[in-house]
Amino acid sequence: MGRQGPLIVAGVMIGIAGVIAAIGLVDSPTLFIPISLEAFLFLGVTALMIGRARAPSDRRFLWRVALLALALRAGAALLVYGPLDPAFFASDAYTYHVRGREVAEFLRLGGESRFAERLQAGYEWINGFFTLTLGENSFGPVVLNIFAGGWTALVAWAIGRQCFGEKVGRTAAVLVAIFPSLVLWSVLNIRDALATFLVATLMLIALRSYRRVHLPNLILFVLVALALSTLRDYMGVLMVAGLGLGYALGVRPGRLVSTLVMGTVLSLVVFFLLERFEVLTPEVIEDPFASATTLRAQLQQDFGGGLAGSAITTEIDTSTLGGALTYLPLGLIFFLFAPFPWAITSLLQAATLPETLFWYALFPFAVMGLRDTIRSEHADALLIVGVLAITVSSYALVEGSFGTAYRHRSQFLPLFFVFVAQGLVGWWRERMRRRYERNRKIAEAKAALFRRAPGR
Repeated sequence: MGRQGPLIVAGVMIGIAGVIAAIGLVDSPTLFIPISLEAFLFLGVTALMIGRARAPSDRRFLWRVALLALALRAGAALLVYGPLDPAFFASDAYTYHVRGREVAEFLRLGGESRFAERLQAGYEWINGFFTLTLGENSFGPVVLNIFAGGWTALVAWAIGRQCFGEKVGRTAAVLVAIFPSLVLWSVLNIRDALATFLVATLMLIALRSYRRVHLPNLILFVLVALALSTLRDYMGVLMVAGLGLGYALGVRPGRLVSTLVMGTVLSLVVFFLLERFEVLTPEVIEDPFASATTLRAQLQQDFGGGLAGSAITTEIDTSTLGGALTYLPLGLIFFLFAPFPWAITSLLQAATLPETLFWYALFPFAVMGLRDTIRSEHADALLIVGVLAITVSSYALVEGSFGTAYRHRSQFLPLFFVFVAQGLVGWWRERMRRRYERNRKIAEAKAALFRRAPGR
């Protein structure tokens, strides 16, 4: 960046902070100062994260990615809270606001609270804290989500770099910074951006502890897993199960497929049993496999029972092990690729069409990256394979609508993007190699032709 680089970075960051702070002016001008202070505080956290990179070239790149991610999210926030309506994209944003008001009242006045004893109430407490400190119309959680989206890009760089190298890490970071749904969920008052950041962070800690476990990393892993569980209680369990499967894949390199299939099925059974005994979400019924049917029905009700055309299906029975396993391939297709461009039935689904086509174009590269992981000695990346196998399969069994599948899928996109980046880098490298070989052969043919020319 040259000598003026730090000044340019500082100026751009101040501009972004100002834009983010201006979000508070939409409803309450008095929020400008506290929101500005919050933004500058999180800018400091961003600087600390980037400062951990050793190479100056890495720090320069991470600053660019952070600026790009924050600028896109700040601009999107101005659109969503200006001419658009955040409820159009996620109606539960208002729900979290109301619950945060209840938590703030509990903290202010005491008494009883339905969130006091719930593990999965972390985001309600975050809203309650900002409501208590900044007031009723607080944009505090939104600013936190904006920065969480930017931090996720930095974590994706570290994951990709450790598994496959610098180019993969940089490509993954850029994809996380610019991908539309990751930008959108980062500017709404919902828990998805924080959950995505914690999933990626937990994955990074596990990767750094793969070769040798250090006590500070172990403590940090437990703390991040608990934080993730306060947002989605089942995610902590699924991540640990997925990491266990990833370790098993690493020690059984000759039996990857059988280990992956058997480990996934076993983990799903354990997951449903935990639901049955109410270790996880309390709204379950006695049969662990029937809970998948119940959860999917609840997700369908969240979208008006599919009245908006978003329901996946209401006729598939997953109340038995056989039914669940039979439905799993179809559920995976819905979870990974819905909403389908040829089945758009609502304005919201139509708005996702450009990103859906972009995701379809990227997915083959993810497959290529997974293939490279299985064929080569990328033992670290097998941890990500295990996590994706468990978490994606679990979600595939319970998703009830295109909307929830599209939204929940974003939690795992940074992990998918690591394999997408590996596929893209490998594809580009092979393309360059073929071009070089072609040019070399042409040059040799020309040289041979000219050598023969004088003898005619």
